[in-house]
This record gives sequence, C-alpha cells and structure tokens, in this order.
Amino acid sequence: MQELDVVTLLEDMPEYSLHKGERGTVVFVSETANTYLVEFLQGEENPVIATLKESQIRVLPSEYAA
Repeated sequence: MQELDVVTLLEDMPEYSLHKGERGTVVFVSETANTYLVEFLQGEENPVIATLKESQIRVLPSEYAA
C-alpha cells in the first residue's frame, strides 16, 4: 500500500464514526509503526483522518477508485 491509494474500510470504526465499505485515501504510510493514515470524506466539510492497520483496509482496483 502506498500514499494516494484509494482503499475501502473492512470493518466498522465507531471511534471515527466510520462504517465498513467506506472509501478513503491513504495520505501517509508509517513503515516503522506498520500503520496508515487514511482520509475519509464525510460530506464536503468533514474530513476524518484515521490511523489504521493494513488488516483494516483494502486497496481498491483503479477502476473503482474514482
């Protein structure tokens, strides 16, 4: 996984008010912590940045990324 990949959430994350299946964009990869900062847009003015493990997200094929 790399920065700017579009991903889908594999589980609900109530602490971020996110639900399984939501799409987000990887904005930072922490190789030392093995985590990813992913930005999810909840409306035009409510971005949510979540710190997630690789097991919690999946990269979407490019045709689904738009």
